[in-house]
Amino acid sequence: MIEMIMVVIVLYIAFSIFFPGFSYKNKWSEALLLLTARDIVVTSDRIDKLYDYSFNQGALQDFLINSISNESIISWSDTDGAIKSRVVIACNCTNQQMVNLNTWMNGLNINGRQITTTQCYTNLETINPCMVSSDVLIIWGEKDLSNTIYSNTLQQYLKGDGGIVEIADFKSPLNQIQNDIFDLGDGGSWSSPDYDIVIKPTTADATTYQAYKIYTNGLKGNSSLSEFCKLPSIANKKVVPADDDSSKILVKINKEGGQATRATCAIFNSTRIAWISDFTDTTFDANHTKMLISILLATSNKRPSTSSIPSVSIGYMTPYINVKNADMYEVYKFDLGLGYPY
Repeated sequence: MIEMIMVVIVLYIAFSIFFPGFSYKNKWSEALLLLTARDIVVTSDRIDKLYDYSFNQGALQDFLINSISNESIISWSDTDGAIKSRVVIACNCTNQQMVNLNTWMNGLNINGRQITTTQCYTNLETINPCMVSSDVLIIWGEKDLSNTIYSNTLQQYLKGDGGIVEIADFKSPLNQIQNDIFDLGDGGSWSSPDYDIVIKPTTADATTYQAYKIYTNGLKGNSSLSEFCKLPSIANKKVVPADDDSSKILVKINKEGGQATRATCAIFNSTRIAWISDFTDTTFDANHTKMLISILLATSNKRPSTSSIPSVSIGYMTPYINVKNADMYEVYKFDLGLGYPY
């Protein structure tokens, strides 16, 4: 009897291995995630709340609680291409310059959205925690960046998503690093600038487009345009794009002493690298500070944070292109993620 029982067990196991029963595994749970996320994003857009939910996690979570009946679903979200609601600025500058920057950027509002900023001091010798956490790096004042240590730090920083803005006038000839990173060339010596103009980009893919848009539509408003290219010292060098690419110029001198001139005071080498003349060494007004803020916001990191994605067993991101045009035309990608923890 024992042998017969053992034979039956062996035969049962053998048949189950060689002739397994038919089974069908559906993916309704995955499909439910995709459909739920799509419905939530589309509904948010149709009730004109998607912009608020994109940057207000509390409001988004309240909406999701009322929209999703399955309590086991985990949610997260990110934006890509939009100015962050909190911009971290690494500043190689003096304490007073950091105080000024904090004052100028206080109460910043774009499209009805509050933009807060945090500043931290950094040196240029190495990539430090201040730089790693920052969205944009400011180098304020004329620095001898030709030192290999400095140039290596800047090149390493640019491998991330943060931008670099230099605020400086130059009393000495520009070194090679100014050419390599900022595309700055020597334009001679100053005379007396008559007036300057902000150059409107001809295409939306121009390196200066976003800064121009933020300044003219978002910050400047109806205020009058004043001079930016100041004359701090007759010994200071005029600056031009090293490659003579006029599309990189945001603000330039139109006339100098009644004659056309080669001089600029705001140049972009890419959408993440910019130089602006130091307007603080002479009398300046709110338009100057708004121009600086526009350049900082334009060059700052707008990539999503990967740390916001939780650990899930199954999860999907649903992308959606959204547009906001209150006081500034803003186009960005909103990603809503839904997933199961197990």
